[in-house]
Order: sequence, then C-alpha cells, then structure tokens
Amino acid sequence: MSEPVAVAIVLAAGAGKRMAATVNKVFLPLAGKPIIAWSLECFERHPQIAEVIVVAAAAELEECRHRVLQPFGFKKVSTLIVGGETRHDSEFNGLIHLEQRIEDGSIDLVLIHDAVRPFVTASMVDRLIDEARSSGAAIPCVPAADNIVQALPRGQLSQAPAHLWAAQTPQVFAARLVLAAHQQAHRDGFKGSDTSSVVERAGKSVAVVQGSYDNIKITTSDDLIRGEQIARARPRSGEGPSLLSAESASA
Repeated sequence: MSEPVAVAIVLAAGAGKRMAATVNKVFLPLAGKPIIAWSLECFERHPQIAEVIVVAAAAELEECRHRVLQPFGFKKVSTLIVGGETRHDSEFNGLIHLEQRIEDGSIDLVLIHDAVRPFVTASMVDRLIDEARSSGAAIPCVPAADNIVQALPRGQLSQAPAHLWAAQTPQVFAARLVLAAHQQAHRDGFKGSDTSSVVERAGKSVAVVQGSYDNIKITTSDDLIRGEQIARARPRSGEGPSLLSAESASA
C-alpha cells in the first residue's frame, strides 16, 4: 500500500446570493483569475497535498471544468463531484467520495476549504497539517476584530464572551476522525455550521492555529474590493503581507 496522503476538498457549490452576481461567485474574476483558482493554485503547489476534490453544483460542473480546471491546468484536481443543498451536505458528499480510501488508510488527512477564501497560504497549510498530524483536528482562527455584542431574547445587550475568535478554512482533520464524525451526524440528522462543529459534536477537541486577517471569505461586492487590494499586495510567492504574528495569535 502506498504512503498515506493529505487530500483537500474544496467546496464550491454555494449559491452566493448576497453577491448578486449573474454567475456563481467562485467564477468571478479576482486580479485576473477566478476566485476559486487562487486556493486551487495554493494546493496545487503545496508538496504535502497529494490530491484535490472540487465539490460543485450539478449545473456548474462543466463550467468549472472549462472556466477553471482546463485553462489553469490544475493537475492535482482528480475529480469534480456534485454538492448538496447545504455546505454541510457538500462536505459529506466529498468525504463519502473518499470513504473507501480513508477507511483503508490510503488517506490520512483531509483539508476542507471554502472556495471563496482565495488567500490561504502555504505556511498556513503547513501549520494546520503539522497540528492535525499531532492532535487530529486543527482550524485557522484570528481574534475577532469587530466589537461583538450578545443580544438577549427581549433585545437587551449582554456581555459577550471574552477572547472571541473568528474561524476560517482550510480546516484539517485526521481522515478517519472527520469521516466518522460526519457519518454520525448523518445518522442523527445533525448539520453543522462548519466541519469543526461536526467534529466537536463527536467529542473531539479542535486545536486553534494561527490564521490571517487576509484569509477573507468573499461574500459581498465589498469583500471583492478588499480581495483586489489583498491580491495586489501579495508578493509573487503567494504569501500575504499581513499574516498574524505568533505573539498576536497567542495573546
């Protein structure tokens, strides 16, 4: 049997209604290439990622192939599979596609990434993979930058919990762990807000790893403007200029 490998599942099946665009936002141009192409390029170049699965809407499989995969020559993208009604369902479809290889040990790590987070970097992936190989589950986070408040049922404001962090992707897990957690969630009819919530529900602690404020999720047209600014500032290596320092991440 060959050595176990890490596989990335890239989720691109969302409708993206808040963008109000005529096409799925993953195909919108960002500094000269589709949004989804940015993260695919990072995974394509990363030596520890052996394979990439793209999960797309059924009606957009060919568009993804002709707009992204063929023009940019992503050799690590092994297949396109059909997503589900929700992000959770799309994750599950991706994992079930890999089920046999996960169970026989051919795949030891799975990265799950939102296609509309274009600015993941190689160093972030390195940190996540290292932590996931050690602890089994790792997600990138940054301290919440906004003033967060908590609303009580009648509308009053209450003290929000301290030390809030914003979760990002890619989220990286031991393959058998995340598959088993999703299978249990499927049996129970549970749908998580992200992959880590599914894994936590199964009783596994998830480690927080240093993320980046540049690792934005492009949801609205304002995010696209911010994305253009980040793209212009990135050096040719693909590493963003404003990666959190270890000191700020641990503060």
